[in-house]
Amino acid sequence: MQIKGFNIKYIYNENSIDRSTALNGVSFTFNQGDFICIVGKTGSGKSTLVQTLNALLLPSEGYVNIDEFFITGNKKLKKELLKKKDKKQKKDNKNYSNLRKKVGLVFQFPEYQLFSNSVINDVMFGPLNFGFSKEEAKTMAIKALSDVGLNENYYEKSPFLLSGGEKRRVAIAGILASNPEVIVLDEPTAGLDNKGKVEIMKVLTTLNNLGKTLIVITHDMSVVQNYAKTVIVMSEGKIVHKTIPDKLFDEVDLEEYSLEVPLFIKFKKLLKNNGFEGNLEKISSYQDLIDEIIRIKGSKLNG
Repeated sequence: MQIKGFNIKYIYNENSIDRSTALNGVSFTFNQGDFICIVGKTGSGKSTLVQTLNALLLPSEGYVNIDEFFITGNKKLKKELLKKKDKKQKKDNKNYSNLRKKVGLVFQFPEYQLFSNSVINDVMFGPLNFGFSKEEAKTMAIKALSDVGLNENYYEKSPFLLSGGEKRRVAIAGILASNPEVIVLDEPTAGLDNKGKVEIMKVLTTLNNLGKTLIVITHDMSVVQNYAKTVIVMSEGKIVHKTIPDKLFDEVDLEEYSLEVPLFIKFKKLLKNNGFEGNLEKISSYQDLIDEIIRIKGSKLNG
């Protein structure tokens, strides 16, 4: 399932004196099974963009196309797009509820999505809302909680008494329970310690390996380095780069977009600029780098 954006523009407070353009002619194609990281300065349009993907926000101009769904706030354009479509497709495009079965969104602050008195009831809400029976919803919730590493000991706990990392897992499970094909996450590692980050990213990697499309907004460039297959850089409401992590760190001026180069990448560049003779291009971990340094040092000693 591809996600395509066509010349999307989104204007906040469009009819007000304080109107502001958050997206300004954005076009893109995201492919099934990709792991996409979206980066850029605060206010560059990242959160606005992802909220158009499940119709929380409707583009002022242009549209997003996901399977049979056309997402736009331009009524004339939408009518034209649906002109030759069948009755079911026209019906699905009226309220987008079926779209949200396909595209789930996890907000930056999990508290925004947690509201029930227990973890199990919170995660059951999505399937119940989509028409599943209570028994079916509970089965789906248990599977989703298992997928994010939470066992039966958590079911009756209040989600508000959990740690930050656990709350995020519950929020992700709440989206997973409805089995979406695409999962969008806004800053999933924000505020977590290193152990929490590793645990959350392990969950997301597993989901991606199972074929889920992951779209992640992040300021954490180590997440980009270690997990992204595709990187989108946004600035002033536009996509200014679409690339892969290695090219991002080698070819893009990250300071221009207030992005920090990961320490590992800095160290590799420092070695290269000081004449290190090893092959650094395919090295992606500290252990591989240590092994290469040892190899070069050993060859010099033996030489």
